[in-house]
Amino acid sequence: MSIVKIRYTDGTWINICSCKLMQSGGTWSNAIKNGDKILYNGVWVTVDCIVVTPCGGVNAFDGGQSYPSQQIITLGSGLGLVTLNYDSVSVPDKFQVFFNNALVINTGYRGDVSHQPALDTELASRGLPSELINSPGSGIITFNKTTNHSTAIVKVFAPLSGTAWSYTLSCPV
Repeated sequence: MSIVKIRYTDGTWINICSCKLMQSGGTWSNAIKNGDKILYNGVWVTVDCIVVTPCGGVNAFDGGQSYPSQQIITLGSGLGLVTLNYDSVSVPDKFQVFFNNALVINTGYRGDVSHQPALDTELASRGLPSELINSPGSGIITFNKTTNHSTAIVKVFAPLSGTAWSYTLSCPV
């Protein structure tokens, strides 16, 4: 089961039980999205949502742009290799894993290289430099978890419409 954490504009985080998670196609997706407004103590606030999920679970997205989508993955205190198994399907996406405040995995944009002009245009509209798309869109990459820090943050950058992606971040072995 996932826990949903919401960060308010003042920087505080809370766990929220009233946030509904919908199961679609066998995977969980967050019903509240970044930028949504919710009523909190009588005031409408803009929130950032992060779904906290256990390692080994499938995280997936299908739809419009998501830049970035961010999830907290609980890894526990065990040590060993942690594996990111990712699939950007066709439309390019970039997967990054942060552990103990350090970037430990960066796939770069992965997907069908025919989307390069669209990616260049979208990144330029955000004031960002061009990044090359590499194929294939799926792969496996690891990092070695050498401390008992218990969580990782996965960010998926999906700047083009019509994107779909999935990933699994394993527990340390």
